[in-house]
Amino acid sequence: MTDTTRFFPLAEDNLGNAIDGAEAFVGAQLGVVASAPVELGDRLHGRVVPPGWSIQTVDLIEYGIGNPRIKTGGPIVYDAQSLIDYEAAQDEQARLYAEVSTGVITAVFDDHDLGIPGRRAHKATYKLRPTAEWRTLTELDGEFCGAQKFAEIIEDLQHIIGSPSTADLLDLVRKFKASKVAQLTEHHDDKSGDRVFRYETETQISDELIAPDAFTFVLPVYHGQEDRKVDARFRYRAGSGGVQFGLRLVQRELVLEAAFETEVDAVEAGVGGGRAIRGTCG
Repeated sequence: MTDTTRFFPLAEDNLGNAIDGAEAFVGAQLGVVASAPVELGDRLHGRVVPPGWSIQTVDLIEYGIGNPRIKTGGPIVYDAQSLIDYEAAQDEQARLYAEVSTGVITAVFDDHDLGIPGRRAHKATYKLRPTAEWRTLTELDGEFCGAQKFAEIIEDLQHIIGSPSTADLLDLVRKFKASKVAQLTEHHDDKSGDRVFRYETETQISDELIAPDAFTFVLPVYHGQEDRKVDARFRYRAGSGGVQFGLRLVQRELVLEAAFETEVDAVEAGVGGGRAIRGTCG
């Protein structure tokens, strides 16, 4: 059988024309894909691509190549000066938000401004830290405990008790503890304002025990702050099992708010962006 298949080599000039044609076709298609975006309005842009084609976005930042295009994130700091220093190193004016219930002051560098929406992606956050003593006082506020436990609390907190003296408070607790109260009566001393307690048992009447109506703590509410006075009322509760003691902080929320506003004032003065918005930035 005779092979009638013929091979016709492509002439060199024809090969060049074919390659040029392919390049032109591919180039034309890529030109469509790589064409300048078309503005669609409202800051939206689009591109027209042939059927079956798609545009893939590759962000080199995800591969650790190059610097981020915009600033995002930001530090969490623990004193006012650190927030002020960080703001001073930026090229944007910060807007401040202050929320007393969470103890947080936030500086937002790309907030909405002059009708132009911002990303709100670049922030620095100052988290105020309550002192251990303030946390203890708030945990004790309104609670009652036995004489032994209350005596331990007084001993642990004696370094922040301004008045009356720690010795007088401990003496009072010890006397109450030893009384085995069956019936407790109370009246006020008109001259001193103190409360005078008298307890009775089946066989005897004790000496009168004098307790202050209130006492004062002196402590910083947040770390780094100066001491401030915190007033508390002395409380007791008597029953068949003995006497329990407690305290009630006077205007606790106002004390906390005043301590928080001290830090807000410091940040406002250092940042210079005007009054902080009382609230959170979503």
